[in-house]
Amino acid sequence: MKTRTGPFMLGFRRNGSPWMADLSALSRWAAQTGFECLELPKADAHDLATVRAAGLQVSCVDLPQPWAELLALDAGVRKAAVQRQSAFIRATAEQDVRNFFCVAFPEDKEGDRLKNYKLAVESYGALGQVAASVDARILFEGWPGGPAAPNLFCNPESLRALFNDT
Repeated sequence: MKTRTGPFMLGFRRNGSPWMADLSALSRWAAQTGFECLELPKADAHDLATVRAAGLQVSCVDLPQPWAELLALDAGVRKAAVQRQSAFIRATAEQDVRNFFCVAFPEDKEGDRLKNYKLAVESYGALGQVAASVDARILFEGWPGGPAAPNLFCNPESLRALFNDT
């Protein structure tokens, strides 16, 4: 499906809708309809192969949840989360995926924003180094969330600060 907006692939995000449950059928339909890629919230080697067998590319894969562990108050929990996410990035990049989606949800949703920001700089700084080492990128959701799920990086200013501090 070609557009006049530039050399961008057209695709969509697979979500929990019942009609998207069968990844093989979804991928075939997307390819037949003219889409070029899919974004997958969860993906393993079989899922990646299924999408590619339909002639589509995988534009993005979510980092495994829970994302709030990357901003946990406990240093051991953060360290384990960074190690788990780093291993996932490395393994998935070996399967030619270069974009990894996440939302920066703090564990302490009502806590001090600056403290949560510093935890994010620590964790995402480490993940950013891993991603760079395999020519990959971490993509942050721009949705602001809400009281039950506040997103630390939902505007250009907060993202610029993170990029400058990592």
